[in-house]
Amino acid sequence: DEFSEVNDLTRLVLQKDFKKPLQGSDGNVFFSVYQSDSTKVFFREENTAFAETNFFEFFSFPLYSGEAATVLSQPGSVVISRQHSIKYFGDRNPINSILYLNDSIPLRVTGIFADLPRNTHFKFDALITTAGMDGINSRFTVDHMPDWIGANFIKVNKGVRFADLERKIDDRRKELYDHWTNTDPTVFVQPLKDIVFTDFVDNPFIYKSKNSLIILRALSIIILFLAWTNYVSLSITTLHKRLPEVATRKVAGARKGDFLVQFFVESAIINVLSVLLAFTLIHLVKA
Repeated sequence: DEFSEVNDLTRLVLQKDFKKPLQGSDGNVFFSVYQSDSTKVFFREENTAFAETNFFEFFSFPLYSGEAATVLSQPGSVVISRQHSIKYFGDRNPINSILYLNDSIPLRVTGIFADLPRNTHFKFDALITTAGMDGINSRFTVDHMPDWIGANFIKVNKGVRFADLERKIDDRRKELYDHWTNTDPTVFVQPLKDIVFTDFVDNPFIYKSKNSLIILRALSIIILFLAWTNYVSLSITTLHKRLPEVATRKVAGARKGDFLVQFFVESAIINVLSVLLAFTLIHLVKA
């Protein structure tokens, strides 16, 4: 509301930050489910999170069941992954079924999302709505410091520079943070694509080393260059085997340009086939 550069916000509280007085559970989470024969089954979970009602509108995670605008709109709603839907309910349609958080808090299944891809820093199997939990909106004051701790994701207007937004917030740091005694907080606004490469204290997300990727990229380029050099060397060393062919064509009237076209086309075909084979192998490995 106070920074016009920001046009949307969503928040995510991962399981490691759960506190029982606020979320009804601490970091030890399990769900209980009644099976079709009325027996109760318990499942201990490690990747549960609370998410705001607009989470599936803010991000593009696909839903098998439910609408992005409504799956988390009602208090007591929970959206689970496709894999966990099968784990909890088998082949049954789980929509409107009840999960019990820590065998005490009933949650109604309102949607199923596709299992998370490998190239995301997120890691959750069940998202519980924050609808009806007013504490998450309580502003930190001297007398009231709610312990809702989570990740804040914002969308900024086109053309807004993150550094400028950081500076604008820091210009008001005394007003915003003066009641935080013995601290000197600052705000860090980070592009979404860089989160996976940044490891903060108590970082709840999957972390990957950017330096390792840079080194691997450099090695791959060097290996490709060496392979290309080796290919050229082998082509030159085996050229003498084709001298009879060259001589025959020359006697038949072939000119220098004809040989250039022939060898260029042959090399191009071999390289194109090699590239296609390489991309095929890469996709097979990724699958």
